[in-house]
Amino acid sequence: MTLIPAPVQSGTNSRLTTAAEFAQLATYLMTPGVEGSIVDASPNTGDSAVQAQSSPNKTVKVLSGVAWISVTPTGQAARTVRVPHAGLTSLTIADNTSGSTKYDKILISLDADTLLNPPTNGDFTEATCIITERHNAAGEAVTAANALQLAEITVANGFTTISDANITESRVHAGISGTGLSTSAITLGYAQITSDFTTTTVAGEVDVTGLSTTVTVPAGGRKVKVTAYCPQFKTSAIAGTDLYFRIREGSTILNYSFIDQPVADYCLPVTTFFITTPTAGSHTYKVTVRGEAAGTITVAAKSTQPSFILVELI
Repeated sequence: MTLIPAPVQSGTNSRLTTAAEFAQLATYLMTPGVEGSIVDASPNTGDSAVQAQSSPNKTVKVLSGVAWISVTPTGQAARTVRVPHAGLTSLTIADNTSGSTKYDKILISLDADTLLNPPTNGDFTEATCIITERHNAAGEAVTAANALQLAEITVANGFTTISDANITESRVHAGISGTGLSTSAITLGYAQITSDFTTTTVAGEVDVTGLSTTVTVPAGGRKVKVTAYCPQFKTSAIAGTDLYFRIREGSTILNYSFIDQPVADYCLPVTTFFITTPTAGSHTYKVTVRGEAAGTITVAAKSTQPSFILVELI
């Protein structure tokens, strides 16, 4: 039996690494998305951004970039491919005379037959691969095969122009696949504060300013660990006041630490953990506090002892 490692450095008796071998490597390591920066603004900017024209009309433009797309060539196994592209200066949004608002997804989509038998130079043209796909409701799933969504456009009935306000960001960063990572944890997100946060809200949940982080969870089913820490947590309220230090995603409480304060202004360190297997994609985790009696709640912090929230892939 012969072992054939790939890819390998060229040299004496070297062999070319095949496209299939590179595709297997990419599929193991990469999740779909774009390589470069993503700036969600008005207009959106960065890798493969979709923008309105400088003089708005019924077209949009797509900036150049590099995409990683999960594809299945005709008769072959699924794989992940790298797709550099030059963008489009003008992509027409079809008229809408339906009587209701429609939603057009902007996609990079690769034909399965062409993937199986590409042109000699390997080129796919932007004019045929950057397409629109119309939907009746916002956020519906893409139906095109071998596609990566860049944006979604709100298309009003009888529209005459598309503005940046009509374009909703859909890009995500290409990332390292969970199946291709080692078992050691890596940092997905981190936020800290180095000065005290205080609130006088009673019996209400309060977000701790600065202790929130948005992360992109890769595909692959890896667990995520969220850690929230405060070196000195207290309230000026009376003895016996219940204090809560919580990790949340949106309005959902993921876990919390509870303190029955023995006396007013009694400082205690507090750490809260939460381990989950979230869906792949964007998640925002934050710290909230709550006190059940009148007083000032303090989440203490300084440069040498920050309070923080840390999100790790484990």
